[in-house]
Amino acid sequence: MRKTMATVVVLGLVWIGYTAWPLYDLFVLVRAIETCNVQTVTRHVYFDAVRVSLTNQVVAAYVRRTGIQISPLARNVAAAAIADPVVKGLISEGLMDSQRLRVCIVGAGPAGLALAHILQQAKISFVVLERQQHSSRCVGCLAAHT
Repeated sequence: MRKTMATVVVLGLVWIGYTAWPLYDLFVLVRAIETCNVQTVTRHVYFDAVRVSLTNQVVAAYVRRTGIQISPLARNVAAAAIADPVVKGLISEGLMDSQRLRVCIVGAGPAGLALAHILQQAKISFVVLERQQHSSRCVGCLAAHT
């Protein structure tokens, strides 16, 4: 009976550690971003994976917006030849210096404006792009609370 209880307790502690570890890493990353600790951010962020993901999203959005039908091979070629060099210039470890970093926020919704506010407090230059000329009512609410 004691061995069973000890096993359950050990497994419970391992499960808590397994669940808490990603949250701890996220906390470390957020603190590194807030304090502009470039070494910690580059250690926690896989810039190559972010670049590949963003490149695939750009190509998928282009295909979706234009309505063209292309094969997966053609998508990969477009991603590698056209979108990847552009994204490579936007996302790299060398751009983490806040003096050179420029951010483009697409969408002036609540999340975009909150990010703009955070970047303004961190003294990082940014531009907010919005498709509509008139902003929503929520924008006024956000501006009143900032």
